[in-house]
Amino acid sequence: MPAASALQGISTGLMIMAGPALAGVLVAVSGYGWTYTIDVVMMTSLFLGLWTLPSIRPEGTIVRPGLESLKDGWRFLKRASNIRLQYLIDITAMTFGQPLTLFPAIGAVLLGGGAITTGVLTAAVAAGAFLSSLFSGPIGRVRRHGLGIERAVIVYGAAILAFGLVLVAAALHWFAPAQVGPDSANVALIATAAVVLAVSGAADNVSAIYRSTMMQSAVPDAIRGRLQGIFIVVVAGGPRVGALYAGALATVTALWFPPLLGGLIIIGLVALLVRLNPRFRAYDALHPEP
Repeated sequence: MPAASALQGISTGLMIMAGPALAGVLVAVSGYGWTYTIDVVMMTSLFLGLWTLPSIRPEGTIVRPGLESLKDGWRFLKRASNIRLQYLIDITAMTFGQPLTLFPAIGAVLLGGGAITTGVLTAAVAAGAFLSSLFSGPIGRVRRHGLGIERAVIVYGAAILAFGLVLVAAALHWFAPAQVGPDSANVALIATAAVVLAVSGAADNVSAIYRSTMMQSAVPDAIRGRLQGIFIVVVAGGPRVGALYAGALATVTALWFPPLLGGLIIIGLVALLVRLNPRFRAYDALHPEP
């Protein structure tokens, strides 16, 4: 199960690394109009492929889709403390540890390099996820998935904190050329930032492998679809809230402050949540309990 979950990290890493690069080439060669047209055709093909998949009926009692189905999922989540806590941990990490929305401003005024720096920092996160999936074999031998999630997210928070410190160094003009801007870059600090962001991507992916495996193993098949729906809300909504947090806080303080504060919040809050829920830390993959 962990090996299958790791494939998601490989897929996502390739997608984020190769997709924007290919899009940039298409824009340069054919313009935005044709690039978006090609994107629409490819997405249409994706949906047609999904439409041709056979229907798979879930096991167990099937609740009628609708409001009652949603209520049934929430009722299960109330008594599934392990699944509920992994959602809370993920929301914490995604809310306070998502500086991606700051990358264009960082590339323009703090690290320099403009759009190239933005692309490098974004690709670094994906590269970390990709590499951690390629070398994820040992993850399958770990039974304490709750403990694995805690440690992976704390490493993630530490990497985001380190990224904030790199930006502080940039604000203090360490290793900077005479002038920093779109056409002149602080190469040393960009390379350092890319390394710590790659660590954050790897840690986030390890956490995702454990979380996905726990979801597949501990949640009964009859209820898993409803829980997966809630999980998608968490995964999709957390980064959007995180973008609001980072953008709003950077506006009233500085570009380096949101990741610096966010990393500290993630480390402290996740450690506290797990300490208050010893059952989560004791979760055993050989005896999965939601």
